[in-house]
Amino acid sequence: KGLTRENAYELVQRNAMKTWAVKHAGRDDADFLEELMSDLDVGRHFSKGELEKLCSLEFHQKQMLLYLHFGLLMQYQMNL
Repeated sequence: KGLTRENAYELVQRNAMKTWAVKHAGRDDADFLEELMSDLDVGRHFSKGELEKLCSLEFHQKQMLLYLHFGLLMQYQMNL
């Protein structure tokens, strides 16, 4: 996305800390995704809907399944 790891980390941490501060204050309206989407520096690097997709459970469940299948395949091949 055109960012160094350090720059990306700073953007994520800045928004994570805002979310944490809301939660720490005892409020239940903290929303990390909303913080990211309202950050103009973050928005410059993502198309409409891209952040929502990357933060969705479905996206991460698919990634976990891929890793699980890969791990099982590697274990199967090692036992041949």
